Amino acid sequence: MTKATIRAVFVTRSSEVWGAEETLLLLLEESEANGFRPTVLTERASPLIPLLEARNISVVRHEFARHPALERSGSLSRATALDLLGEASSILRGARRVARILRQFDVAVAFSLWQSPEVAVGGFLARTPAIIDLHETFDGKAGKRVLNVLLKGFTAVIAPSKLLISDYGAARRAAIVPRPVAIEHRAIRPELARSQPITVGMFGQISPHKRVLELADELLRADDSGRVRLLVVGGRPENERSPYETRVREVLAGFTNGSAVIERQPTVDGLMRECDFIVNVSAHEAFGRTVVEGTINGATPLVLRGSGPAEIVEATGTGLIFDDIHDLVTHICKSDRPVIAAETIARVKSAYSPPEIGRQYFDSLRRLLGQERRPG
Repeated sequence: MTKATIRAVFVTRSSEVWGAEETLLLLLEESEANGFRPTVLTERASPLIPLLEARNISVVRHEFARHPALERSGSLSRATALDLLGEASSILRGARRVARILRQFDVAVAFSLWQSPEVAVGGFLARTPAIIDLHETFDGKAGKRVLNVLLKGFTAVIAPSKLLISDYGAARRAAIVPRPVAIEHRAIRPELARSQPITVGMFGQISPHKRVLELADELLRADDSGRVRLLVVGGRPENERSPYETRVREVLAGFTNGSAVIERQPTVDGLMRECDFIVNVSAHEAFGRTVVEGTINGATPLVLRGSGPAEIVEATGTGLIFDDIHDLVTHICKSDRPVIAAETIARVKSAYSPPEIGRQYFDSLRRLLGQERRPG
């Protein structure tokens, strides 16, 4: 017997569209085939809305709770007692508003961390099971402590890596499901002469926890011959750049072999096919979608131990894991141009395809709700 369709609301503020939002879109496209009827609750001006509407996915526009403690101090650890009191009051008011919406659904999935407190409390008030999709990581101890407490307010947690569950603890139930990657057509990588630079790619937001500067500085010291070219893809327009990105651009200007920061691109497959290695050296990383994308495009992933990307390398058997950036850069500087077998690329592409991951994701949601599907 097949279970009835589950009405699910995914809650996300999404003031920008980056990897997490692209993942959500891919998952939502697989929802109805797996017995879920999705709605997305998002802020009124979210750039995600036209992308959802183009896919005929229902949208509810909403005004979420403000976070005065974060807005005033920038960190929970630096917030005053009065700020924290205002934070709690704002969340409670927001939870009451969101509860009116959650009552219409069988399950609420919090897909945005800063909206998760009002979803957890709102789910309790509405008597609607609330599951958090945990795909964000933190540096600060205060944030981790708050998250550990917050997770206990959810019915369950779904996360893309074991790292997140072990680092932040879990609710009463948890599931680990990787994220989907969609690459429709893969062109053959060009044959490059041995004399051409080894190209290393870093893709995504350019922020301190990605440790782009550390990698660039290490390459400048280790690559005396200028044999390695570094491409950092994900730059912002000049009027939106952070001081960190500005510094990254200054450092890469000191390279002499075509290394550069490249503006954020709508698709990165072509740039990935130029790369011999895809590198992720983030201080903390929940998953590492570019590791999968790079592998499918023929670039060998190099990552650090104890990270979400390292779990991908272990799962696929493709790429290398290092203890620190120095060892990773030393390997690059001594390496010949790597080649990934076509059979490996096909296997990885299939394992992380949206239909396969969508099936795992929604089957996990059913299991976490105690509503496993039985074959018809």
